[in-house]
Amino acid sequence: MSTTEEALKKAMEQKSDEIRLREDALQRMVAEAVRSALGGIYKDQDPGAVTSRPAETPSEGFSGKVISVEEAVPKDGGRSFSWNNGINSIAASIKLKTGDPKKGIILFTCSLRGEGTTTICSNVAVAEAKMSSGNILLIDCNPKNPDIHKLLKIEASPGLTDVLLKKVRWEDAVRKSNRKNFFVLPFGQGISDPFALWSHEEIDKVLGGMREVFEKVFLDGPPILSGPDAEMIAPHVDNVVLIVKANSTRREVVERAIGHIIVQKDILGMVYNQQVFKIPQFIYKRLK
Repeated sequence: MSTTEEALKKAMEQKSDEIRLREDALQRMVAEAVRSALGGIYKDQDPGAVTSRPAETPSEGFSGKVISVEEAVPKDGGRSFSWNNGINSIAASIKLKTGDPKKGIILFTCSLRGEGTTTICSNVAVAEAKMSSGNILLIDCNPKNPDIHKLLKIEASPGLTDVLLKKVRWEDAVRKSNRKNFFVLPFGQGISDPFALWSHEEIDKVLGGMREVFEKVFLDGPPILSGPDAEMIAPHVDNVVLIVKANSTRREVVERAIGHIIVQKDILGMVYNQQVFKIPQFIYKRLK
C-alpha cells in the first residue's frame, strides 16, 4: 500500500471514529433526558387522567373584547377531580421547577399529532394563572393545526403571525380573558412559509417584550416529528415540556423526538396524558 493510500485510510478511520463519538454522545444525551423525564410520575386511576413530572402586570390598553375561556376547561363529568388534580399538579411542578416569581417562556410540544398538546397546554396555563400573582399568556405557535382560537371560540386574527409580520403590535393582538391573570394570543392569519417566522429576529424582540410583562408565557407548539417548526421555535424559549399519549406513543418515537429537540433545549419534564388505571384507587395507593 502506498503512502498516499495509507494516509487516506488513516484519515477515513479518524473520521469514522469522530462520527461514532458524536453518535454515542447524542445517544447518551437522549438516554439521560428520557431517564430524567421518566422519574416521579403523578398518577390517577380514572380514564383520561393526566400525569405530570418535574417538569408585572400588563399595561392597560390590551384591545378587544374580553373573551370567555370556559370552553377551554373540559366539562368532564365524573372525572373532574382527577382531571383538575392532574392539571394542577403539572402547573405546580412547572412553577417549582422554573422558580417563582421567575419569568419564563415554555414550549409545550409532542412527538406526533394527536397527543393532546393544545388541551394540556391551555389548561395548564389557566391553572398557572390561578396560582400566580403575575399574569400568564397563552400563545398558539402551531402553524399546521392552530386550534387555540377554535377551543376558545375567538377570531384567529390578529394573532402571532400578524405581530411577527409587523401588521399589528403584540399589545393590540393579545386578548384579555374573563379568568384572572389569563391572556391569549391566537396564531393569526395562515401563512405559506412559517419557517421564515421562527428564524426572523422579530420573534426574539416580541418574546423579549412579553417576558417583561408576563410572569409566564406558554407556547402551544407543533409536534417535533411532523416538521422542523418545533426545533426552530425551541431556541427562542426557556424550557420545553413534552406531551406523551399513554398506551399509544411508542418509546422509540419519544426517544427520537427528544433526540431532535435536546440539541436545541433541555427537556423540563414530560406529561403522560390519558393514562388508564385498571385497578381501584385504594389498591393502587397501597401498591405505591
